[in-house]
Amino acid sequence: MQQIINAIFRNKNVLIYLLLLLFALIFLNNRSYYHQTQLERLGLRMSGQIFEFQNNTSNYFSLQKQNQDLLEENRLLKEKLTSTNSIDTLSNPTFAISGFTYYTAQVLKNSFDQARNQLVLDKGSIGHIEKEMGVIGPHGIVGIINETTPHFSSALSLLHSDVRINAKLLKNGAFGSIYWPGIAANRLLLDGISTINNVAVGDTVVTGGMSDYFPKDIPIGKVVNYKLLPSKRYYEIEVLPFTNFTALEYVYVVKNNNKEELNQLKP
Repeated sequence: MQQIINAIFRNKNVLIYLLLLLFALIFLNNRSYYHQTQLERLGLRMSGQIFEFQNNTSNYFSLQKQNQDLLEENRLLKEKLTSTNSIDTLSNPTFAISGFTYYTAQVLKNSFDQARNQLVLDKGSIGHIEKEMGVIGPHGIVGIINETTPHFSSALSLLHSDVRINAKLLKNGAFGSIYWPGIAANRLLLDGISTINNVAVGDTVVTGGMSDYFPKDIPIGKVVNYKLLPSKRYYEIEVLPFTNFTALEYVYVVKNNNKEELNQLKP
């Protein structure tokens, strides 16, 4: 114990400096939007490097399963591209479908048990990743890019209290919006669907195509329950997402190539 006390006294100037530095950073983060943004980017860069090292270490022991999953996913995507007469460019990390460009990325960190869950990806601005791009997993949508550094990016998960995505029922095209109610990682809510539309358990929910983030008809989930709201004009629909948010490894980041032109037409 005496040795610890002696060590503290020997390094008291360094400790005082570090405490003052921490206090200054906290003060700047709370009072200055510019410094808050720069600190967030610094934190993203540092955490991205740490998570990349951890992820590479753990992935080394599960390469066989990951490769099998990727091969199967690429096979299905090739079939889709062939059926839509698109060129086969899946051997590259970038390919385009119907006005959207897809970039591959690996998930370095993923939270799913908080109120505002996020992901950290191993691609950043150097890899053509920009803010407000959509993120899609092997089985459905995942989230939206909200911050980038040269080598890393962070995304708001669909399991984020501030994220709402335009969605529709595949069978009849009825539009609404889907969001996470903040309860379980495998439950979403779809609202805005009028009662004039037929809804049934097992119906498929997909993206509506009215947002800038995702192409239309990207899978989201299936209806597992629904009820009338008190107004009796709309449904509240419970949706089981196709994406397993607790086991994300590889994703596609989606760029809307027509976004700037479409924004010129917005009021």
